[in-house]
Amino acid sequence: GAGGASLSPSGFVVAETDGLAFVDTALRVVTRVPIAGLSDSAPLVLADGSAVVSAGAQLVRVDAQAVQRFAVSVASRTHSPVARTPAGRLVAATTTELLILDQDGRVERREPLGDQPVAGPAVALDGSIWMITRRGLVAFDADGAPRAQLPSPTGGPLTHGSLAIATDGSVRAAVLGF
Repeated sequence: GAGGASLSPSGFVVAETDGLAFVDTALRVVTRVPIAGLSDSAPLVLADGSAVVSAGAQLVRVDAQAVQRFAVSVASRTHSPVARTPAGRLVAATTTELLILDQDGRVERREPLGDQPVAGPAVALDGSIWMITRRGLVAFDADGAPRAQLPSPTGGPLTHGSLAIATDGSVRAAVLGF
């Protein structure tokens, strides 16, 4: 583990090797929450200060009082940080699927990715969800329904990539493949 820090309403939430540390603005640890199998991604902090992380084959939401709000079983550890849509849905990508959840952990949709993710999910202002898989760029509507696929420009599998969505809605993708 140990995947960085995220801002929270009362300070920061820091992903440590063995769990999360809720830290105030004076950089004092308020609470440590042990979480086994924590992923290497920074936590997603929600408006109430709780954090959503991938831990092993689960998505977990905990708060600064060490209360677990939910734990949802998933196909595998998530590929990258959990994202949030403008409508407040949580979006996570495992090695095989895209998941859309509400903030209480109820799974609203599971959509197969077709191949392993390389980058994303990235969420646009319209709520659309974008991913790069080994096969190319994949887009989903805000509800998780498949929207479009653009094959790899190299003709072979993509191995590394990054995604950015500009404020005008344009999607920027950088990829490397063999």
